[in-house]
Amino acid sequence: MKDLFNDGLKTVLEVAIKVACKRDPATLRRLARLDGKVIEVRMTAPSLQLFVLPVSDGLEFDNQHPLAADCCIEGGASDFLEVLLDEQKTFSSGTRLSGDTQLAIDLKNCLQKLDIDWEGLLADGIGDLAAHQFAEIFRAGRDYARQSTDALLDDVDDYLHEEVRLLPPEAELQQFYDQVDQLRL
Repeated sequence: MKDLFNDGLKTVLEVAIKVACKRDPATLRRLARLDGKVIEVRMTAPSLQLFVLPVSDGLEFDNQHPLAADCCIEGGASDFLEVLLDEQKTFSSGTRLSGDTQLAIDLKNCLQKLDIDWEGLLADGIGDLAAHQFAEIFRAGRDYARQSTDALLDDVDDYLHEEVRLLPPEAELQQFYDQVDQLRL
């Protein structure tokens, strides 16, 4: 039953990535350069071993592969997600690499640079006008969430610095650092 679930999940993931890649020719070209390479992914939590095979029209996944992997990436699912979502993160945070590390970095860059025309994809199913309306609602929601997050972070910063004085003000910190530098000299 577990193998059936994993096979179904792999198939859905392959199809979704291939559909997304068809809408982004630049990503297809980047993936085509990795064609023939084998990347082994070992997830520790949840326990899963998977071989990622870049091909000219997307990615394919397999439970086993007859050839040795060019690169192996090991870590927890949350570590993989964190690395994929943050362009500044490298694989050093909770993940281990072996083999051709540049291959892992190239695959990460391909996936991060995937630029999907969500509105066009949605328009194929529900029509142009409805897709545009959904996209506008999504963009407005995203902008509101970003502004709310920024405001919340500013409020927390002010609270910690001004109200409860758990953190010293920036000027006091700078003065302390200057005094340490003077003492060191």
